[in-house]
Amino acid sequence: MLFRSWISAEQLHWLQADLEQVPEDVLIVVAVHIPFWQDTWTSDRDLVVNREAVFKLLEDRNRLLIIAGHDHAIRHYDLGPEAGWLGTAALPEIIVATACGAWWGGPPDERGIPLAEHPDGAPNGYHIFTFEGNAFRERFKAASMPAEYQLRIERPSESVLQGTVSEIIVNVFNGHPEQEVAYSLD
Repeated sequence: MLFRSWISAEQLHWLQADLEQVPEDVLIVVAVHIPFWQDTWTSDRDLVVNREAVFKLLEDRNRLLIIAGHDHAIRHYDLGPEAGWLGTAALPEIIVATACGAWWGGPPDERGIPLAEHPDGAPNGYHIFTFEGNAFRERFKAASMPAEYQLRIERPSESVLQGTVSEIIVNVFNGHPEQEVAYSLD
């Protein structure tokens, strides 16, 4: 099924009029269902096809954030020319987790509730955003898990513990492309 999304002329007019009332140094948060861009797509399938019109209205702003959903996988992007963003400020797009994960599917957990993991391996859950002034912080909260549950490490085999395997698989649920993951064995 092909999904195409767009921002209507009426919405663009509203956004332009709204931005004229907002001081330049204020954080602008755009919340949408369908992401403006993803590198995993090979066509305009499931994108906002006129995103450049929105970007043009935002290009002179210096504090921006796009929050999107739809994809059932957590992703972080710093949008640039490849996505149609030509502004000078950073334009982060965070595609957030869904409470239903993979549509409440999968094998049941110990309570009989489907695991509902996202296709990227993250558990179902949600994001928590904290805004202070023109800055934001965000974190992922896995449903039914403690707040510190932020990654999963595949169970090391005996050969890993003996130092004969050079790879360990770590799924960092809310990882950013510039985030570094390191480990040590004693």
